[in-house]
Amino acid sequence: MTFKFQEHLPSVPIPELEDTKRKLLEAIEPLISKEEFEETKKVVQQFFEESGEAQLLQEKLQMWQEDIAGSWLKPFWDNVYLTSRDSLHTGSNFNVLLDNQQYPLRTIAELAGKVSRSVAKFYHTIIDEKAVPEMSRGMPLDMSQFPNFFRSVRIPKIHRDGHYIAEYSKVENHISLLTNGNIYSIPVTNQRGIMYSSEALSSVIESILSLREPAEKT
Repeated sequence: MTFKFQEHLPSVPIPELEDTKRKLLEAIEPLISKEEFEETKKVVQQFFEESGEAQLLQEKLQMWQEDIAGSWLKPFWDNVYLTSRDSLHTGSNFNVLLDNQQYPLRTIAELAGKVSRSVAKFYHTIIDEKAVPEMSRGMPLDMSQFPNFFRSVRIPKIHRDGHYIAEYSKVENHISLLTNGNIYSIPVTNQRGIMYSSEALSSVIESILSLREPAEKT
């Protein structure tokens, strides 16, 4: 179910040079003075002239599209993501947001237990490829990033970070709870891959929160 539309999704087209030129000038204009913009237009015009550098780059991009499997844009996006040294925003990372007003009578442990159980269940649906495809205005969206939501880690390196995805498994999964400077591992599935109830998880979380033990200083 999850990937039933993947083979039928249209590829992102390479923009026409005129469109790239127009959007480039539109993006630059509000940032500089009128005099600077006039000079910039001359440089851009020269760059985009027939048989110029822009045309050569466009041809290389088209060759790239023919040689690569999948979207021509993905390797560029991956490179930007893994080389960025700015704070990571929620739009580029999987996260769970809760509206506290919908759960006014829940304790922190109860909420954490329910969320942990729900996330584990979602993880299982991805493994079983039963996650419902995301839609926008009636059109299916690319689901290829869903297998990266779990068991994946960004490995810090000097110039370009690495990205590692472990093999998926339902057996002996856990969540990590950070509190009072300590990190606790809490199982969410057992040796047979069966998920624990949200009540059981809440009970464990509550017992950990009640410890209130500060981390040892080294």
